[in-house]
Amino acid sequence: MDSTLKAAWIGAVAGFVVWFFSWLWTLWSDRRARKRIRTMISIEIQDNLSSLREFCAAVEERVTFTNASHLANMQRGDTLSAIPLPEFSHRIWESLTPSIPLGLNENEIREVHRFHALLDELIRLKGISRDPISQWRNEVEGVINRLLEKGDPIAEKDR
Repeated sequence: MDSTLKAAWIGAVAGFVVWFFSWLWTLWSDRRARKRIRTMISIEIQDNLSSLREFCAAVEERVTFTNASHLANMQRGDTLSAIPLPEFSHRIWESLTPSIPLGLNENEIREVHRFHALLDELIRLKGISRDPISQWRNEVEGVINRLLEKGDPIAEKDR
């Protein structure tokens, strides 16, 4: 085998090795970026859920009647109306918009979007007329319950 052919083989093998390690580096970097994106979104969701739980605890603290009574429902409606909602954050979700498809799959994107839309719906409900108060209270409690039941839509996949 002449030296030109050997040099060609060595160059081809070296090129393949460089390409292979570059490809592995890209996979590893993409995986790290995906994990970091998911972590940041999950932190924001957990912070919002924590604030919502604190709000619910403050409401329950003020309701002095038993849960089954009509007076308790009236008092809960008045309390929901009186206590201000926490400041929910959408900052991370909105700032990562270009990177979200790298970190979340299609279903997760929908679920996280629904989560933030429910937070916005809760804020909207808080700002509208409360007549009749029982219907308004049912709507507000329904949104709160959906948010708390659903929890963090991407937390289970990260474990």
